[in-house]
Amino acid sequence: MAIRILSGENITGSFEVSGKVGIGTAPTSRNLSVFRGTAGSVANFLHYTDASNFAGLYIGVSQSSETVSLNASGSTGGNFEMQCGNATVLSLNNTSATFAGFATFTGRVDSINGEGFRLKNAANSTNEGGFTRSGYWEGNTNRDPGIFAETGLNLRFYAGGSGTPKMILSSTGNVGIGTGTNIYGDLHLQGGQQDIVLTNTAADGVAGLTISRIIGQARGYSNNGAVMQSIDFETNSGFWYKGDIVFKTNNTDGTDTTVAASERMRIKADGSINIGSRRAALPSNFGYSGSYKVLILGSSGTNYQTDAVTLSLGVDVTGNPSGAYNGNGREIIIRNEGAFISPNAANNGYNTILSWNSSGQPYFLQNVGIGTTGPNADLEVKTLSGGSGVNTLRLNTNFANGNTVDINPFISGLNNGGMEIKLAGSQKLVMLPSGKVGIGTASPDYTLTAQGSGVQRLKVVATDPSQHSAGVYFVVKNGSTQLGTGTIATQNNGDMDFYTGSNSESLKMSILASGGITFNGDTASANALDDYEEGTWTPTNLGTSGFTSSPTVLEGRYTKIGRQVIVSFVLKNYSAGVGLCNIVLGGFPFVQHIASHDETGYCNVYPRGSRRSGLILNNSGGDVNNWWVGFDLTSAASSTDRIRGTVVYTTT
Repeated sequence: MAIRILSGENITGSFEVSGKVGIGTAPTSRNLSVFRGTAGSVANFLHYTDASNFAGLYIGVSQSSETVSLNASGSTGGNFEMQCGNATVLSLNNTSATFAGFATFTGRVDSINGEGFRLKNAANSTNEGGFTRSGYWEGNTNRDPGIFAETGLNLRFYAGGSGTPKMILSSTGNVGIGTGTNIYGDLHLQGGQQDIVLTNTAADGVAGLTISRIIGQARGYSNNGAVMQSIDFETNSGFWYKGDIVFKTNNTDGTDTTVAASERMRIKADGSINIGSRRAALPSNFGYSGSYKVLILGSSGTNYQTDAVTLSLGVDVTGNPSGAYNGNGREIIIRNEGAFISPNAANNGYNTILSWNSSGQPYFLQNVGIGTTGPNADLEVKTLSGGSGVNTLRLNTNFANGNTVDINPFISGLNNGGMEIKLAGSQKLVMLPSGKVGIGTASPDYTLTAQGSGVQRLKVVATDPSQHSAGVYFVVKNGSTQLGTGTIATQNNGDMDFYTGSNSESLKMSILASGGITFNGDTASANALDDYEEGTWTPTNLGTSGFTSSPTVLEGRYTKIGRQVIVSFVLKNYSAGVGLCNIVLGGFPFVQHIASHDETGYCNVYPRGSRRSGLILNNSGGDVNNWWVGFDLTSAASSTDRIRGTVVYTTT
């Protein structure tokens, strides 16, 4: 049996025999069913009002959002409390809901009308609060795991039961993990090894797939996913379990979602680097392409010393064939044979600039210029500024201070050209524009002038003993016509030879190593002129005949050429009568080779203006060094007369 309350034909109430009640509807399976037929945003189904203050409590249902609300209203904000064991556990008023104890939500908790949940720390008067495992704080040094909002508008995340936050979200939007309050940058990680792991489970077993991306945007406020540049982490195209890193940029419009960023560089799983579309070979890969701008390093070999072509900046790969680079950051290494080239003027070929062989020895096949863009010689060095103190080319021995060699295309004090060579800053050799060369002097007055203290020598060394000589060769020309030639040469037997001639030369004189001079190619030692000497000597009076007084002044000179001796003498202050006179002279500078009358001399006397001649003979006594001088006077001689004589003889 049931009781129905009708309004017209509509059921407004129903009481079933089972005890179920329906308001605005027939009873359903629920004990109490309330239905409102009029559509509206909120239908208040149960409304309790306190007449004294017009406060009320009602239960409302939103038909549009399908939610149920419990509302307290009234002019004084009427409160509603839920009690358990005579203790209030929930208090509602027109502005807030307060839980007096622990609240457990097994479903979703939403806020409406833009309002949020406020958690306040009841232990102090600040506005701090948070969510914790146990629902309360246990002091600043031993917090439960949870989320804590502090007065400084920072949000802290705790774990592990310590008083140190594991993560802080600052009021400026910066995130610090393990940093404490000192956060630098938008995301700051601090501690031991910091790892950021990006996992794409859909990439498992898929080759050539993007795992994750780091994307740069210039118009992020639109949040449209446009890519201006990116770093992509991909599985390798050949092996999904190997990884590549791809760098992309957008050169069209990085704010347009329809324009994708293009790959510019790829670091492959094997360590090779590809730039642009160029793919260099293994194992040491590096490529760049674009018109004629191509840089390719690599080979198909596997040995880094014999196969790979390696350009190493800042590392030392010497002695590491496996490629384990461990240098000190100062080397530039280029391995194996190769060359630097440049396109020719017609752009249909190339010129080789610098080459090197497999031993690492460099060589140039073109002219090299220093200080000039158009070298006209194998090596042309141009001085950008002249004058004293400018060194065009300097050679420096690094093992000692001051051991420098400077070659300059000028001479200090001269502005009209020339060349000088300095050693340790001191000028040693000059060449004037006229071609004159000076050693030790800046002003040579002859073709070659050597000047300096001590003995000055010109040394010529021939190191091949099978050759004839080392010497100096002279040529005189009139234009291209040779007029004369001469050579001074030291032979491999120690002789010094002198050659002269016009168009051709022949031996004219030799100075033998054993001593002596030969002429015109005569090399016999017996024919060598081996001595020359000249000087004065004093004759001695060994006896006279026909003299009334002996000479008091006896003087003489001699010249010795080889073994030939030429002796002259003069006797003064004597007197002699008419007739045959003689005097025996000794003290000759060299002994005769044998006592003989075969060698004679000549003398003359001027008595009173009349010349009287006589002979000089070797002393018949057999003394090889005494000579008899005899003459016949037609008139007596006085003290003013002179006896002069000359003897030529051969010595031993």
